[in-house]
Order: sequence, then structure tokens, then C-alpha cells
Amino acid sequence: MKVKHYTLIAVVALLSVGCGGKSIRKAIEAEHQHTESTEHNHAHNNTRQGIKLSAERLNTKQAVDTIYMGRVGAGEVVTRKVVVRNEEEVPVVLLSSRTTCGCVGAEFSSEPVQGKRTREIEVRFDSAGYGGRFVQNLYLTTSLSEEPLHLVITADVR
Repeated sequence: MKVKHYTLIAVVALLSVGCGGKSIRKAIEAEHQHTESTEHNHAHNNTRQGIKLSAERLNTKQAVDTIYMGRVGAGEVVTRKVVVRNEEEVPVVLLSSRTTCGCVGAEFSSEPVQGKRTREIEVRFDSAGYGGRFVQNLYLTTSLSEEPLHLVITADVR
């Protein structure tokens, strides 16, 4: 069932036109809607304590974290520093990032995050052209796994 769900989101993404396609935004928002009656197939970590990086977490495709950028004025560019915590004994390298929109990005050092240590990354959101609830995806590839760390970037644009 999980594969069908992600396939549907991928198809909607391909059919959407432009960076902020309403179809993809609605599909992703529906995926991450939080209600008491909806059961989720992934956990959302408290990013204040650090986003946990481990091979086991990445390989089970449970590495999904939500980063709330806050209430943002239209046209405003905001950044958030986010702590990434290496749960492994071996160093981890953050290799690359990709997004579902050019309005979201991440900056990070290419230096390895030593075992059981943390590193800050900077997540950026440019709200130009957006209004209301904003949801986009950011994927970080690491040396731990072929499966990326999935960050869901959200904001309320006024």
C-alpha cells in the first residue's frame, strides 16, 4: 500500500506544472495532514533535539522530519538552523540535497559529521509567489544509505 501511495504522489508531481503546482502541494499536504483519526506510516522527530541520522532509520524509509519555518511574510526569505545528529559510530558525510522546488534549499558542510556528534545545517525558504499554507520536500543524501533523509518544509505565508 505504501508503494502505491508514493507512486500516486510521484505521478501528481510529474503532472504538476511549475514550482508551486497546486496539485502536488495538495497531495503532499494530504500526506502530512495531522489529525487524530489519521494514522501515519512515519514518525516526525522533534527537530530541536536534532534530526537523527542512522543507517537503520534511512534504510527503513522512516527518515521523515518536518521543519516548520514559521509565519512568513509574502516575499520574505527565511532560514532555520537545524541540528543533524549522527547516531552511528562512524563518520557520516552529507553528500547532496535535492528539492521539489527552487524556493527551498539547504546549506551544509562537506566535512564528515563524526560518530555520535552533531552538525548544523541551514534550511532556506523563499516565500515569493506563495500565500497560505506552504509544503515542499527537501531530500538530503548521506554516505550512510542510498535512501535520502526526507525533510518536509512547511510555513504559513501571510
